[in-house]
Amino acid sequence: MPKPSTNAAMDADQLAAELSQAQHLARIGSWYWDARSEVLTTSDEALRVFGFDPATETMPSFAEQRGRCYPDEDWLRISEAIQQARLAGCGFDLDVKAHFRDKPIWVTVRGEVVRSADGEVAGLRGTVHDITERKLTELALEQSEKQLRFVLQGSELGFWDWDIAAGTVVRNARWAEMLGYTHSEILQTPRQWTDFLHPDDRAQAWESIHAVLEGRAQVHRVAYRMLHRDGSIRWILDQASVMQRDANGKALRMCGTHTDITPRVQAEEVLRASEARYRRLVENLPDISYTYSPTRGGLYYSARAAEVLGYPLEQLLATPFLWASSIHADDRPRIRAAVHELIATGAHFKVEYRVLNAHGEWIWFYDRSTDVKIEGGEPVIEGLAIDITDRKLAEEALRANEARLDFLLASSPAIIYTCRTAPPYAPTYVSDNLTDLLGYSPEQFTAGATTWADRIHPEDRERAFDARRDALVHGSQRADYRLAMPDGSFRWLQDRFRVLYSTGGEPEQFIGYWADIDDLKRAEMELLAYRNHLELLVKGRTAELAAAKEAAEAANRAKTAFLANMSHEIRTPLNAITGMAHLLRRSGLTDPQVDRVDKIETAGRHLLEIINDVLDLSRIEAGKIHLDEQVICFDELVDAVASMVGDRLRAKGLSLTVDFQPLPEGLQGDRTRLQQALLNYLSNAVKFTERGSVSVGVAMLEEAPDDALVCFSVQDTGIGIAPDVVPRLFSAFEQADSSMTRKYGGTGLGLAITTKIAQAMGGSAGVTSELGTGSRFWFTARLRKTPGRRPQAPAKPAGERTLQRAFVGARVLVAEDEPVNREVAQCMLGDAGLEADLAEDGREALSLAEQRDYALILMDMQMPNMDGLEATRRIRQLARHQRTPILAMTANAFADDKVKCLAAGMDDFIPKPVTPELLYATLLRWLGRR
Repeated sequence: MPKPSTNAAMDADQLAAELSQAQHLARIGSWYWDARSEVLTTSDEALRVFGFDPATETMPSFAEQRGRCYPDEDWLRISEAIQQARLAGCGFDLDVKAHFRDKPIWVTVRGEVVRSADGEVAGLRGTVHDITERKLTELALEQSEKQLRFVLQGSELGFWDWDIAAGTVVRNARWAEMLGYTHSEILQTPRQWTDFLHPDDRAQAWESIHAVLEGRAQVHRVAYRMLHRDGSIRWILDQASVMQRDANGKALRMCGTHTDITPRVQAEEVLRASEARYRRLVENLPDISYTYSPTRGGLYYSARAAEVLGYPLEQLLATPFLWASSIHADDRPRIRAAVHELIATGAHFKVEYRVLNAHGEWIWFYDRSTDVKIEGGEPVIEGLAIDITDRKLAEEALRANEARLDFLLASSPAIIYTCRTAPPYAPTYVSDNLTDLLGYSPEQFTAGATTWADRIHPEDRERAFDARRDALVHGSQRADYRLAMPDGSFRWLQDRFRVLYSTGGEPEQFIGYWADIDDLKRAEMELLAYRNHLELLVKGRTAELAAAKEAAEAANRAKTAFLANMSHEIRTPLNAITGMAHLLRRSGLTDPQVDRVDKIETAGRHLLEIINDVLDLSRIEAGKIHLDEQVICFDELVDAVASMVGDRLRAKGLSLTVDFQPLPEGLQGDRTRLQQALLNYLSNAVKFTERGSVSVGVAMLEEAPDDALVCFSVQDTGIGIAPDVVPRLFSAFEQADSSMTRKYGGTGLGLAITTKIAQAMGGSAGVTSELGTGSRFWFTARLRKTPGRRPQAPAKPAGERTLQRAFVGARVLVAEDEPVNREVAQCMLGDAGLEADLAEDGREALSLAEQRDYALILMDMQMPNMDGLEATRRIRQLARHQRTPILAMTANAFADDKVKCLAAGMDDFIPKPVTPELLYATLLRWLGRR
């Protein structure tokens, strides 16, 4: 057999090196176990995963690993998996915990059977993947979730979690108990919450929630009444925030709490009813009643304030900030924080602090706010403060006694000591366990030449001494520092100590203990380094996301501008095509010529549908879809859609049936969008059905007090759809047959637009289909109830005969830069009996408008020399045309274009290509207003 070439050997070595590198990058190692020799062979990366050095060490055998490398239960799982693999020839995949080099790790072990040529089990091979980091994260998350559940179960708060996308709500037991129900009796739906609300409070509650969902507010916080099971009213404080939004900012999840504030509300009502009686009583209380403004100081004090502080009441009121300026400097930050939180959130404070009285003595007060009001546009706080100086002195004495007892009873592993209160704070006593814990004898600290202070690390000595000096002021302190060991190394100690006072009140000595915290300190430093590293990673990722967002927004703006320009460039010649076809038809044609004109108009309509679909999808994806609600006549809606496809139905010999189920009167929605969605379905049904029938269904799926969910469906006996195509059918630009030779044509946008329309109306869309049998397409819409209102059928467009009778000879100015479109407009206006003056651009239109009066002006937007917007603004400045109807007749068909036209002073908007019916109806409406 020939030997492999040198190049082949080099390729093999290179491949092996690349494979080893790939394993190292992926942290996945490979292994092989020979069943005959029971030898375990591993890749270098497998050794690294388990903490071994591939250059000097090998993996222990299976026998050596048992009992010392895996917990018993994990080793049993591995053994059972290997045995099953050998017997059944199947693979295995296990997540197990391992202990190698005294370091716990988690790994995923995968394996499969290797058979010899005669079919016998030759061995096992597989991979091992280090999943320690993922496991630690999962364990931390599990612990966090357990803590959260524990807190919620133990609190008095009702908790709710609303999955907005799924339409489900999860509530804890306390939420139900507040209203007198058990947890199982509360249905997990958002509508159940609305039903419990007092009718007078529902609008306010939902408005607050919508403000947060729409980004107009950060926090939902509102108090309202809810109906208890026994018929009583409970006051609930509802607080919530959005926990999750999608990339477009749409809220996906909202969480909040319910707090039963009924007792507080009832107390407030009682308090208001008896305010006069309270004011009389408060003057005789041991508490000081006060009213305080953060900007104006003390506004009111009860007479008790003068007795406690020693100042005349008149002086306190005349010097409104006297009390505040007398508060101990150490206590002021805590007071300011409590006042700020009260004003910001309404959370009442209860604080203790010291005040210097008129005699130079420090008095302790227990101060609690009772109310905060807005008076004259600023917050005003009401509260009660009571002198607790005697109680504080007793507490201090009690704490001193407890300190002595605590430190006398303290035991190992802490080292108990006493020391002097003057530098260098030489120890006078050290417990015997000093030798066991730190390696020194007590005498080395109390009588040796080298004292405790000399063994403190030079960088830490000043901090340790500062703590001693601070303790003389505050009574106790703690300090962490490094202490030299007998072998020259340093260990971190925690030093906690207090001052012991003599009977005369003078500091006598420190008593404290030392605790070894070296392992904890080193872990903290490692954690700090890791946290700093994570912060750098987060900053980098944030910058990348900001750049990606800016790029996406720029691309979206470019797409919108491109679509607007392409729409204009296509609609302008299309208007000429459809207009000329209309004029040709009226000029008297032979039958072949009529057929050809029909084909031109059909092609024009098809091209316009494509343009409208692209623009519709662009508006919807940009979030600019606008729903114009009105009461809907469903009979008229279905009849209108059926009439639009009537010719195609008759041409194919298809029958059309309609199945109406009873619907509540006064349902309100966007009729135009519903018609568009239903027409998309019906047009597709006719297109893909060669024989048989098509049926339209309208039925109610759900009914609530305020709205109803209505389902619209179209079923056909056409070609059907393959199951693998259905999941992508409602995506933009997708079709069941996307090949170049497809039979039926179309843009693939209709179903995507229908889906977006349904979602905008609170519904969804879908299909059930079978190849060769037919399809049933459906969409739902949630329609609002408006009792007492009846639907009105849309008005029919007026014809040219009405114009000929009522406005014959009226003069109209047409501003249009495209010659063919000018000719079309002139002919259409002439057919209606109107006289037309033509202008090639905005400048010429302005000149003509300055010379004579016009009954109406038709104005294009994009023209050379002066565009239609500027021309309109100039014409509106002419006295003779301040009230003349000016109508945009333009190929700029975006909603933004319509807004620009109206802002420039135009009265209406007619998109190109212009149909005669729409043109005549619009002219009649505006001419009739003169």
